[in-house]
Amino acid sequence: MTDSTEALFTEKFIKVSDLEVDPRVQRSGLNRAKITWMLKHWNPAAVGVIHVSLRKSRAQIILDGWHRVETERIQTDGQGELWCRVFSGLTLAQESQMFLDLNRTSQPLLIDKFNVLLNGDGPEAFAAQEVARMVGEYGWKVARTPAGGNINCIGVLQKMYALSMKNERDPNLVQLTIMAITAAWGTRDRSGVEGSIVEGVGAIYEEHGSNLDHSRFVQVMTNTEGGPNGLLSRATNMARVRKVKRSMAVADLLMEEYNKGLKTKGLGPWRKR
Repeated sequence: MTDSTEALFTEKFIKVSDLEVDPRVQRSGLNRAKITWMLKHWNPAAVGVIHVSLRKSRAQIILDGWHRVETERIQTDGQGELWCRVFSGLTLAQESQMFLDLNRTSQPLLIDKFNVLLNGDGPEAFAAQEVARMVGEYGWKVARTPAGGNINCIGVLQKMYALSMKNERDPNLVQLTIMAITAAWGTRDRSGVEGSIVEGVGAIYEEHGSNLDHSRFVQVMTNTEGGPNGLLSRATNMARVRKVKRSMAVADLLMEEYNKGLKTKGLGPWRKR
């Protein structure tokens, strides 16, 4: 935040029932275990300041302190008040950055931080927006809920995107990987985008690049016994025996099938890398 923005606040008591949550600039949900603990150990004198954004609509949006607000709401049946630092005139991007700045020492879940970055500015926000755009092109959405069409392995996707940018890869590894997985298994089976598979497939594209026959590779994935769940099961067993990451076992199994019958055009066993 800039100095001028930091100065645009007042402090006052606000009734907890008047405070609202916007999921675009907040965690995806409350930690109920944390609420239970806070109820047992509630100390009004140690609550601290709740950070709030006052919008043009007069809505008072919680930027930091949602768990404390919820605990006070339960304690007082919505009638309690908390001391708030109220910022005025923030853009959505500035609200997003404020949420991230206020949670440096108590990091939100990766996926919560990612979703907030979608409304932010700067290189980190741009990277998140690009990842969301790429997976969205193939019918996927980065989301915490485990369901068909949702991708949860945000950390893997972010690392792949960063690696692509570092090595100036075009198309981006995220795009290549999600394109292949979607072509092989569609978007209904969320096992296809389990972190180990995404990382393993991405590693193959990173290693072999244009030497990989994309159509053949997709066909290998499509025909894998038991689909993505079968692949994960075999990779789990292989990883345990060989003491390697499961994602690398995924890459090993897929490359073994890819190389079958290719006497001169094979790309070599993955385990030798």
